[in-house]
Amino acid sequence: MKLTKRMKNSILQGISFSVIFFVILLWVFFILIYPQITQIEEKKKEFANTFQDLQTISKDWLWFTDFKSIIQSKTTDSYIRSILINIDKGFFDQNFTNTWTTSYLEYLKEREQYVQEKKSSSEFIRKEQSLDQLLPTYDKDNSFAGEGLTDFYFINSIENLLYTFNLSYIWDIGVGELINVEEEQNSASSSQQSNQANEAGASSLIENIYRIPISLSIEGQKSDIIDFLHYFENVSSVSISNEGFNVYEDSFIGKRIEWSAPSVDYNIYENQLADISSVQIRDYPDSSSLQTEGLIAAMKWPQSKEKLDIEIEISFYVAWVPSYKMQTLIQEFIQKQKELWAKIKQNAQKYSTQKYKYSDDSNSLVAIQKIESLSLLMLSFDDEVKKISPKLWKLDEIELLYEQVLELANKLDRIESYYNQQLEILTKQ
Repeated sequence: MKLTKRMKNSILQGISFSVIFFVILLWVFFILIYPQITQIEEKKKEFANTFQDLQTISKDWLWFTDFKSIIQSKTTDSYIRSILINIDKGFFDQNFTNTWTTSYLEYLKEREQYVQEKKSSSEFIRKEQSLDQLLPTYDKDNSFAGEGLTDFYFINSIENLLYTFNLSYIWDIGVGELINVEEEQNSASSSQQSNQANEAGASSLIENIYRIPISLSIEGQKSDIIDFLHYFENVSSVSISNEGFNVYEDSFIGKRIEWSAPSVDYNIYENQLADISSVQIRDYPDSSSLQTEGLIAAMKWPQSKEKLDIEIEISFYVAWVPSYKMQTLIQEFIQKQKELWAKIKQNAQKYSTQKYKYSDDSNSLVAIQKIESLSLLMLSFDDEVKKISPKLWKLDEIELLYEQVLELANKLDRIESYYNQQLEILTKQ
């Protein structure tokens, strides 16, 4: 059959349409469908890898490098961050790697139970309490709600010691200065090297040790003076081992420190570390002869009731507040300042627009004016606070920053109290 021209055109049109349709199908496939298929395949692989990682983590936990990376980027709690960031690989493998056949969650529950049992054991509690007694943390302003040694309790403890040994004293007892033991022991050049080394491997868990020198002129019976000197000769005699520490003990002193809790195994030397820096005796201590043989025994017994005056300087040792606690307090202060300023600013604007309501109340108008003034004061206060945040994680500056924040916190407390007084005037009905 001979194709007509019309038939040829129809065939050509059909072929052209098929080609165009096929091209459109190819375009749709490669441009729209194929990328989705590729993406689905990639997601399947990603899911498989994630599932495999999840199974591994569920069983064995993270790799040490991944663990460290997460701590650096995700942990905001300064105490937890300080503990975890100082964990080495050996400790991590020993305590964080699951060696059981069960899941890691079951392993964690067992570890948690183990730690809780250790912390609640009488031995652990006793050692923790003993350590707090031997080297208390000095917290002069009671910033941590009774967790440390304040000036008041430090002075009270010295007075208890003097009372225990029946001694009278001259000169006021107080904290005149705090001396960093490490800095004192190092020369200027070696101290600089030490500071550089500490800065390179600094940990916010480290507590610096300070000594507080106290000078006294005391008077008492010879037997009590001997007991007093013997006490300070041995109160810092602590032996340290892998199992813990042991405090010196003997029966030379038959006394118990006033207001200390009685116990069957009471040890008078289990107290704040201290030693004698210097001692001067005005008169020769032996009233019977100039022979020093048996001097202590003579003063302790035959001459026990005779009076003796001595001048003595004693160094009491304390731990400084750990850096992580300083960081926590500073963070809490910054947050409190932000919240208080927001309240003052909001109420300053609110009551400024409502002055007409208090036109007949002069006290309320004055209170509004004072809140407006506080808003301006908090604006300048905020400038000081903004200088703190960049220094928060610099451990070599944290002590100075902590002292600065304590002063600012006192100011903030006074501002808050003053603000609440004005608000009380405005809200009374």
